[in-house]
Amino acid sequence: MKITNKILLATGILGPVLYFILLISLGEIWDGYDAVSQSMSEIGAVDSPYMNIMNIFGFSLLGVFIMLFAFGLYLSFKKNILNTLAAVSLFIGGLSMFFVGFFPATLAVLM
Repeated sequence: MKITNKILLATGILGPVLYFILLISLGEIWDGYDAVSQSMSEIGAVDSPYMNIMNIFGFSLLGVFIMLFAFGLYLSFKKNILNTLAAVSLFIGGLSMFFVGFFPATLAVLM
């Protein structure tokens, strides 16, 4: 396996870990945020003091990592219809996550 493939596959681990660290960090520094009773989306909502940080470095960056991981899987798989479909589906999920960062929720939607 080439080093490029290893790096692409490592994004499948790195992306969620970075997302989790950011999520926990922003939740801790935001006074009044309760991780038990409030959703993750509220950190990236319009009324949040950390909206831009969460949307860019949380949701959108995780989407980029998922897309890179999907591409790495595609390169690593034997080329058949099921493997290709799996990689493409994962890529579409990553693309969707990337765009989540551009459409912050309002608290009215979350309630």
